Amino acid sequence: MADAAQCMGYIWGVVSMLEVYQKVCLPVGVTSHRTSLQMVKMVLKYADQHPEELNYSALVLIAPPIENAFPCKRP
Repeated sequence: MADAAQCMGYIWGVVSMLEVYQKVCLPVGVTSHRTSLQMVKMVLKYADQHPEELNYSALVLIAPPIENAFPCKRP
């Protein structure tokens, strides 16, 4: 269970950084446990589909699926 919590915490840390740099725009209220699990599943799916990126930093595995799921709408 500690590994799952650490994984979620790391993902949320990257998501927070992406929000600061306006790379992702989470809808209001997206902080639930359910959303956290969905994000973990997105990242794991991306990692399974891109095994060649497993040796890169975790940011390389986390950012693309989160950016695709929660893009900022630009005018």
